[in-house]
Amino acid sequence: MSKRILLAWEMGGGLGHTRRLLVLADALKAKGYEPILAQRTIHTLADEVRERGYKMIPIPTQISLAPRNQPFRAMTYADIIAITR
Repeated sequence: MSKRILLAWEMGGGLGHTRRLLVLADALKAKGYEPILAQRTIHTLADEVRERGYKMIPIPTQISLAPRNQPFRAMTYADIIAITR
């Protein structure tokens, strides 16, 4: 039985996050791990993910707690975590 490892996409748009996770997943698979990708948009590059034999699971949509009428600037990762649930 291989060791499973969860690779999660936190935020962002486009395909860059999935492509980076696939590079990491390939390297982990070569070392004997079973990568599982968790992301909001499971259709993003789904064919590439399936071709490599990785499982992909959906994660909930982020709900922002940032004030709607004021610009938000995160200074630290903790700032981002503080406004999400």
